[in-house]
Amino acid sequence: MGKGKRPIGLKTVFLRFLVVTGAAMAAAGVLWWLGIGILMNMGAVLPAYTAEKNVQTVLQTPEAGIPYYYKWAFFDADGELTARSADMSVQEAQKALQGRNAAHIPYTDYYASRVFEDGRMLILQYDYSVPYGSAWAQNHLPDFQISMFCLLILAWAGVAALFAHRYARLLEGDAQKLTEAVKAIEEERLDIPVAQNARVRELGGALAAIEHLRASLAQSLKKQWEMEQQRSREMAALAHDLKTPLTIIRGNAELLMEEEEMPEAQAIFRSAEHMYGYIERLRAMTMQEKAEDKKQKRDLAEFSEDWKLMGQGLCAPKGLTFEAESAGGTCLVERERLSRAVFNLLDNAARLARSMVRLEVSRSDQEIRIAVEDDGPGFTKEALCRAGELFFTEEKERPRDGHSGLGLAFARQTAQQHGGYLVFENRKNGGASAIIVLPAAEKKRD
Repeated sequence: MGKGKRPIGLKTVFLRFLVVTGAAMAAAGVLWWLGIGILMNMGAVLPAYTAEKNVQTVLQTPEAGIPYYYKWAFFDADGELTARSADMSVQEAQKALQGRNAAHIPYTDYYASRVFEDGRMLILQYDYSVPYGSAWAQNHLPDFQISMFCLLILAWAGVAALFAHRYARLLEGDAQKLTEAVKAIEEERLDIPVAQNARVRELGGALAAIEHLRASLAQSLKKQWEMEQQRSREMAALAHDLKTPLTIIRGNAELLMEEEEMPEAQAIFRSAEHMYGYIERLRAMTMQEKAEDKKQKRDLAEFSEDWKLMGQGLCAPKGLTFEAESAGGTCLVERERLSRAVFNLLDNAARLARSMVRLEVSRSDQEIRIAVEDDGPGFTKEALCRAGELFFTEEKERPRDGHSGLGLAFARQTAQQHGGYLVFENRKNGGASAIIVLPAAEKKRD
């Protein structure tokens, strides 16, 4: 089962465990039995049949001394107890007088008796157990037979635990490799191949499947990234190319506006300005820079004040009421990008609100929430599912204010690049709510 050996099947592992453990337990049993035999040869203990073998001799010559492995009692001709051994109680003596064998755990008591010429009776009580070789050991040490059986059980348990630990380590090693492989995929570390040196064949097959999955995911993500790069380059090139005709259109519109008052020229100029804004947003969305590269620790209260001025500037010309509530603390963000995202939410709310727009910035130990609410018509079911998608808009025709569906998409992308997300909800009392949720960079301090 070393590193360079061929993998073995799971059934073989368990079969080996059973065979090796069984053989080791059998060897422990043999050693246990040999140990008892050695003790008997040394006279430290006596065979279990010793008391039965000598019982008649002891009954015939009790004056020579009754061995310590017997319990005994003398009764007179009237059946009265006259003497007994120290380890035999009166109740046991009376039971012995009845001459019935008494079963109790862990042994069965046997009785033998002799009636003398003068009517006296001697009763011996014994059992089939292994006695110690001396009276002192018999009286002071634990029962030898029970102790030896406990020792055997402990030996077997130790052998089973030892080999269970050994074979468990074999399985744990491969299971750890499986865990590490799955964790690597979960953490998107797809550039590191999965280890293939499993010692159990079935677990090695699972590792091979995970390696195939890793390679497939890596290849798929690579292709997806290349497609995204290509699409971004094409969109950036298209946005750049659109600037040239727009510059011409805007320049001609300015000339017409200078020469004479033409409402048509003013409309063309305004439309060209809107299109410039769309192109700049589109170029920003196709940039592949990561927000983390430009993140800095900022004061959330300072941010909130800037956003409050943005909201007031958007709502005042339309006669809308603007409310703002902010929180303190710091946050780790890209300032310009996040401010543009919040501006897009405020602009979208001001465009659809009937009378009110509200900005609420809150912070907890886990997250920062930037919520923009309005009392407009709210989101439709389709918008709740698709709002934030590139170029998605509910309006079938482009309105004159130039809403293109890029603002919410940019806000969602910004939230995701900061490790957060964008949520769209409808308020209970009417209106819509768009919430940017970002992870808190540090715990809020009191």
